[in-house]
Formats: sequence, structure tokens, C-alpha cells
Amino acid sequence: MNANAGLDVIRGKGRVLVNSKGTQQIYSSAVWVGAEPGRLRFAFRSMPGGPPVFSMSCDELWLTALNHADGKYYRRRVGGNSLSGFLPVQIKCADLYGLLVGRPPQVTYDSVRIDPHTKNGDDPIMILLQRRFRGTVGRISVLRDTGEFSAAELLDVHGNRLYTARLDAMQTIDGYRLPSRITLTGPDGSLELDVQRTWPGAAVTPELFRIAPPSSD
Repeated sequence: MNANAGLDVIRGKGRVLVNSKGTQQIYSSAVWVGAEPGRLRFAFRSMPGGPPVFSMSCDELWLTALNHADGKYYRRRVGGNSLSGFLPVQIKCADLYGLLVGRPPQVTYDSVRIDPHTKNGDDPIMILLQRRFRGTVGRISVLRDTGEFSAAELLDVHGNRLYTARLDAMQTIDGYRLPSRITLTGPDGSLELDVQRTWPGAAVTPELFRIAPPSSD
């Protein structure tokens, strides 16, 4: 959870693939900004250099979104709830930001242990996060040679998979270890974010993470 400590703001651009209900949507050009303690803003474009077709932003309290094609505006309180209304996986805003900066999702747990099946060998080490009376609520994979977080699986109260997250192609940018690809997979679909450029650090304001409704003009 302390990976890339000191990295408070990150900007990036890349390609986003969304698979949901048997259909695939490709945003060939997307840009985003993320900031502590877990705020995000995305602008999705259907072609490089084109205007945004959909914008989405979230902070600690609110999710706001705008469909630029029809002017439809969305605003709802999100808090600690997932973004499943707009993304095909039940991930929280702060956890998606955490993945962008190389950190695992936040999971409430009472105890932790190493999966005995991964204590030896060349495969990643699997850390089991467990709750009293509920069993395993999360599985965190770290690379054996570097200790870097590489994947996570979150489970609901019944032990069913909420989603898995995988980080690939880690790279060092301005001294920070950051993923070049993030893949999220859940029961209702998947999302793949291919990071083409990343810029750590920048000045941002809280207003950036709340999209204003379109003008009535």
C-alpha cells in the first residue's frame, strides 16, 4: 500500500477497451488525471485528436459523467460504492486510482497469511487477506524477485469473485514504478487500459474532479 509513496498526482493517456454484455467498445484515445486520496477524471475519445465522447470523474463523494454526444449528464453520490454503473467491474474510485499508481485495492481484513501453495517455486507469492467468520476476502500477488504488487482478486461476502486486477509491463518513470497495462475482469465484463504515456506530479484543484452539467444555451 506504500508503493510509490510521495506520488500525489498522475496524468496519463492511452487506449481503453471495454467488454460488457458481449459487446466491445474501444476508446483509441483516452486521457486521465488522478490524485490523492483517490480522485479520478477520464475523457474518452473514439479517435486520436478527436473530441471527447464521454467524460467521467469521481472523488470521495460524487460520481459525475457527461455523454457529449447527446448531452446526457449524470451525477450521483458514490462514496465508498463501486463504479459499476459506468464500468463493467465493481471497482471503487480510490482503488482504480491505486492501480494507476501501482498499489493494490484496499481490503478490510483481520488476518493475513501466505498461500502455502506459493511458498516455493518461481510463481508470484500469493497473500491471503481474511476476515473472521468470512474466510478469504482478497488475494494479493507479489513478484517473488522484487516484491512488487502484480495482481489482486477481491471476493464478496459469499466468496464470489467481485473482480480481478492485473498490472503488467512495469516501467520506471521519474523514479516511480508504474504499470503500462491494467486489466480488470469481473462477472459482467472487463476493462483493459493500455498506458501510452504517464506524467507523475502536477498541480490540480478539487474542482477538476467534478464535471459540470452542460450549459442550457
